[in-house]
Amino acid sequence: MAHLGVDVAAFVDGQLSVQSMDAARLHLETCAECEKAVRQQEALKSRMSTVSAPKLSPAFLASLSDVPRACHVTESLWDRVRHSKPARFGVALVGASLTVAVVAYAMGGAREQVGDAVTPTAERYAAGFFEAPAPATTVQASSALTPDDMNELDDAGWPCHDTLARDMHRTGADWLDNGSTIALTYANGIHRLQLFEQNGSLDTEGLQGFEKRRISNADVWVREGMPRVVTWDHDGVVYTVVTDAGNRHIADVVKELPTPAPDSGTVGRIGDGLDRMTTWIAPAA
Repeated sequence: MAHLGVDVAAFVDGQLSVQSMDAARLHLETCAECEKAVRQQEALKSRMSTVSAPKLSPAFLASLSDVPRACHVTESLWDRVRHSKPARFGVALVGASLTVAVVAYAMGGAREQVGDAVTPTAERYAAGFFEAPAPATTVQASSALTPDDMNELDDAGWPCHDTLARDMHRTGADWLDNGSTIALTYANGIHRLQLFEQNGSLDTEGLQGFEKRRISNADVWVREGMPRVVTWDHDGVVYTVVTDAGNRHIADVVKELPTPAPDSGTVGRIGDGLDRMTTWIAPAA
């Protein structure tokens, strides 16, 4: 018979078959190695039988009494990652960043109003476009702008160019509406153009019959017809152009006058909003 090997414990416990038990006893009579293994196993079994069970503390037993009440749920790897502190911090950071981005996007698209809201009287401008100039009177003469007046206005951010659209030369300059509106008239022998400048911000909701267009890389409002009316605002001044000239002249006029920057897209809009938000934080710092 071969050595008992893993059957030593089974022999000591009497768990082998009768035939195997008899064969093992015969083997032990001639095998000192297996006999020594059997004696060690019997000694270990004897010591284990005399060891008393450890006493458990009342606090430990009390904590065990709550175990059946808990519902054991094995979390997946994704759940453990999602519930970890770094993940929660990352979620909070991303949430805060998204909130800032949303606010910045809204701020970047908001029109900053400078002065009162103004709705140009497009109907009156268009109706008066074809009227012949009235003869000069004392009242009209007092409303005319002098070269010095126009130089001062130009320096103050109210353009009074001598020439517009390359070949439209200024032929008249007056105050209208009790001095609240500058009216400049231009002509090239074929077409006429009137430019009205008012203090304030364009009230786009009050515009009737206008549609928003991109001309010379600027967002403006256009009303088709004869004459055509184009209006926009920039830096506290509302500009209104009334003309019978074509698209080229209108594009040149828009290019030569101050205009707002076009919509810069989502990324640019967020950047503009962050710039505005920075101006809020800076004074408080």
